Amino acid sequence: MGRPKKVESKNFQLELDFKGTLKSIEKSKEARDLVIAMIRSKNKQRNQWRGLMAVPPTSLLEHIISQFQENTNIPLEIPFFTFFCMVSGYLLINEINLDICGKKIIPDIWTVILASSGAGKTYTENEISDGLIEVMKKIEFQGTGCVSSAAFINELKDKPRGLWVRDEFAQFLKQIENPNGPLSEMKDYLLRVFDNAEIQRKTKKDGLITIQCPALSILGLTVVETFKNYVTTESMLDGFAQRFCYVVAESDPQRHFLDYPIWRIENKSWQKRWEKIIKSLHSQYYSSEDLISAFAGSFQVLYSQKIPESFYRRIMWKAHKYALIYHIIREDVSKDLKAEDYGWAARALSLHIDDAAYLIGEHNLSPLERLIQAAEKIFRKSMIDTGKPPNPRDLISGIKAIKNASEAKAILEIVKESFQKD
Repeated sequence: MGRPKKVESKNFQLELDFKGTLKSIEKSKEARDLVIAMIRSKNKQRNQWRGLMAVPPTSLLEHIISQFQENTNIPLEIPFFTFFCMVSGYLLINEINLDICGKKIIPDIWTVILASSGAGKTYTENEISDGLIEVMKKIEFQGTGCVSSAAFINELKDKPRGLWVRDEFAQFLKQIENPNGPLSEMKDYLLRVFDNAEIQRKTKKDGLITIQCPALSILGLTVVETFKNYVTTESMLDGFAQRFCYVVAESDPQRHFLDYPIWRIENKSWQKRWEKIIKSLHSQYYSSEDLISAFAGSFQVLYSQKIPESFYRRIMWKAHKYALIYHIIREDVSKDLKAEDYGWAARALSLHIDDAAYLIGEHNLSPLERLIQAAEKIFRKSMIDTGKPPNPRDLISGIKAIKNASEAKAILEIVKESFQKD
């Protein structure tokens, strides 16, 4: 008898709020830049795990990935980025930073992993935490039980640096967007944490609480179907949502669930390997402008299509943090980052770009993409006929989906930038 077929839904894309998306790109250059990058970053075939290109050979990361690959059918993005976030949390708690031409970069990273229910998100986090138990004891920020913004500040006051692992992250995002809810102030606090900016809050019990230079890495875990219920493309284009790196963890067709009735991970050697790594750590690492050029070269190899400058600079900022993490897990004992570190960082960041594009989705982007393509035709014709770009009125009269001058101006901004890059 043949094995029963596994029936899976591939509908990971978010629901497109077309009007909301138009409103976002009308108001925000950040949103317009992200739309351009999304359109230009079409997803590759997802029939095998793509992350191997971002795993340094012989590293502890490779050993962890191998255990999950050989002994489970858990999507490998989950252990990959869980370990990545733990390393980041360790660097934060020990105040290990990166210096670039005199500017300090704190290696905090915000990551959201989306996977189907039962994919092993919590199991993976528990297994890696157990294997690196001494690490997690020191770095974990106990913020999950916070039911109010005040409770969050109290926890942050006691532990302003570390790793916050937050399950059911989609529901949490929904709660902090509610202006009348108990977490209504959380969005502002998190934005300050992201910027490592001072936070103040007056309390009856403790008076004025001041938190200097908070730094948290966040690992958000969520069921992808739930995420779709709470998050739209408009939300994804919002400036706050853009601060997270998204990871879509799909099942591996080469590792059928029936072949892994019991998951068994051998994690006893991980702590010893980690202790070897931390013996050579420095309190400060250094990068240079030459290495930034190296990253640009690596990034262009992975993304031959041009992307907007502002989007590129946000990726660049994350690249420094990823390069530092790679420098450490590659067990390079020097204080100076290498070109290879930025090369590895470019590979990992390419996964995030692909997954952000995949979440919004080729299918879901198509109405917007068709609108932009129609605007490009009008733009091209106007340049040929008059030597000048069209005005908003030309777009409104030529494209039914564009209803007003503000929308037309936003679409024109995208088209103009696209033509300038080509």
